[in-house]
Amino acid sequence: VVAHWGGVARGALLVSPADVDDEARTPPDTRSFQPMPMKPLGYPAIVVASTNDEFVTEERARAMAEAWGARFHSAGSSGHINLDSGHGPWPTGESVFAGLRSRAL
Repeated sequence: VVAHWGGVARGALLVSPADVDDEARTPPDTRSFQPMPMKPLGYPAIVVASTNDEFVTEERARAMAEAWGARFHSAGSSGHINLDSGHGPWPTGESVFAGLRSRAL
C-alpha cells in the first residue's frame, strides 16, 4: 500500500509485504494493488520479511526493498508476520523501528 501512496512520508517500516503480482501467493482481494510499484519511495524505509512467508518469497521481498531504496531485514523462519499468525510483542521489530526512526527524524 505504501508503495502506491507516494507522497510525503518520513519513513516506512514494511513488514511482510505481500507479493500482489504473484497470484499463486496472494488472495483475490489484493489484486487491486497490482502492479506493485517498483521505484524508490523517496524516504528511509526498511522491509522485514521471513524466509518462509506464504505471501512473499524472501527473494521477492529483497527485490522490493532494493527497488524501493529500502534496507532489508531478514526475520528468519517466522512465517507471515502478523497477529493472526500468532505473533505478539516483537522486541526485534521495535529495535528495527528504532533504527529507522533515528534515520527518518
